[in-house]
Amino acid sequence: MRVGDGEGFQRRLGQASCLGGLAPVAGVGEKPGCARRVVDDRDFEERVSRALAAEQLLGEEGDLVDAVHLLYSVVVTTGPSAAEAHQAERRRRPRGAVRDGLIAARIELARTGGPDAVVLRGATRMVGVVPNAAYRHFADRDELLAAVCAAAMRELAARMAAGVAAVLGQYGDPAAALRRLDAIGAAYLAFAREEPGLFATAFAVPQQHGYDTAEGGTGPERTPLGHLRAALDELVDAGVLDRRRRDGIEFPIWSAVHGLAVLAGSEPLRDIPDATRRHLEELTFAFIGEGLA
Repeated sequence: MRVGDGEGFQRRLGQASCLGGLAPVAGVGEKPGCARRVVDDRDFEERVSRALAAEQLLGEEGDLVDAVHLLYSVVVTTGPSAAEAHQAERRRRPRGAVRDGLIAARIELARTGGPDAVVLRGATRMVGVVPNAAYRHFADRDELLAAVCAAAMRELAARMAAGVAAVLGQYGDPAAALRRLDAIGAAYLAFAREEPGLFATAFAVPQQHGYDTAEGGTGPERTPLGHLRAALDELVDAGVLDRRRRDGIEFPIWSAVHGLAVLAGSEPLRDIPDATRRHLEELTFAFIGEGLA
């Protein structure tokens, strides 16, 4: 039978693929005992169409050897198999890339879905790894949630650092020190308002979180609590806050700002006008400032 005979060509194409160890499309070349290698078939159909047109050049006496040569001309330029591509991708990934990718994926979903969106299986799909790969980096969902919480705190800390840096005035100047404290509170409230899902996730850890981690850092390396403590220490140095009252005062101040953030993010203050919200923020900061004197 000549190669150009429709059904015969498909059979001979299958035989040729078996001889070459190739399986361009499902069902072609699959014979018992035939070694099979998966190839990229994204443009296989187009090349087979060209082969069908070109097979007439083989003539009436075209045989199986010609079919093998023709098949190789069709598939020789195909890419690596999916397994080979996956292994190559793994070799290209720097150490820790999967862990960082899992955290980054959950951060983005936490922005809109809050802590309930932080699940291991969904994170692996976004990163493009098998579900079991997540357990090489996180023991369980709680450990992943803790990592996302820490990342959310770093984002909040970066906002605070930017707010503090924007305040003019020398260190130890009383007015400038008070403005820096206000900038920290304003950054906190803005983060809660603009990133409600991430804000909720930041405080959803199921175990004790290291809020004091990197307390000794400076600038963006500080935690949110570290920024607040640094501002209060400056107020002591500026003579605004009595040193005897300094110990522990960060927690009632944090509670006042956090309470306003939560109330404004839910009932009863969620739908208040912007002007009313700004007035409540000013009242809160004034209340804190008067309590420092």
